[in-house]
Amino acid sequence: MTGTKKADQFNLGAVPSMDQAKAIMDSYFGFLRDNAAKAPWAGSDHMVKMIGYAEANLSATLEFAEQMTHVRTFEDFTRVQSAFFEKQMRAFSEQAQDLAQSGLKAAGGLFSFRG
Repeated sequence: MTGTKKADQFNLGAVPSMDQAKAIMDSYFGFLRDNAAKAPWAGSDHMVKMIGYAEANLSATLEFAEQMTHVRTFEDFTRVQSAFFEKQMRAFSEQAQDLAQSGLKAAGGLFSFRG
């Protein structure tokens, strides 16, 4: 059996799993939004950003997994993997900076230093 035939067989098994993963993700984010709405900090800029980033990161991961179902060669694998890794590292860096600024802004009124 050639490598392409093996990849095709593997990918056929991945299709229902991708649908299941998307359904689980939708359920999870529904749960997250419902519970975040009950938190004392519900609706805060920081909370909205955190949920948005979590959704974006998970969506990117599902997109990556879907792209991997189309991989046929090792070169395809490394190209898709490298692009995903690079994109996520950039996103994580930007998200961390934004959340740090948002957190400091939110906490700004909690502390006062007297000199």
